[in-house]
Amino acid sequence: MWGYVSESGEDTVKTHISRLRNRLKDVDDFQIITIKGLGYKAELVKEKEQ
Repeated sequence: MWGYVSESGEDTVKTHISRLRNRLKDVDDFQIITIKGLGYKAELVKEKEQ
């Protein structure tokens, strides 16, 4: 989102992700996944077939 050249620190990004996760906690089919060493990814969760 910010690119490689940015004045935003890692803590700023973590804070924004945390706030997004908190706001979207009741949306069952969406999640933000942490990809260690790379960043974050938004993902739609498919319903399990019964």
